[in-house]
Amino acid sequence: MTSAWKLLYYSVSPVMDFVDAGKYLTIAVVRSKGPLKKDKIVLCSKQVSLDEKDAAEAFKTGVPNVDVIKMDQRIRV
Repeated sequence: MTSAWKLLYYSVSPVMDFVDAGKYLTIAVVRSKGPLKKDKIVLCSKQVSLDEKDAAEAFKTGVPNVDVIKMDQRIRV
């Protein structure tokens, strides 16, 4: 999947944020109409210090944890 394809068919909010231990973060993923295919969501996470203020900056060093969620079902709302 090319970056242009992802930008054309998906919007995600928030793109980056902090989540405190024991808490949760709601993420909105919206897929626009487009060709059907087996999509996937890739979530990257990384433990950071409480002093970290910029989530994007935190990913510039080290290796993040990566989780892949396969979207292999068609869902209609």
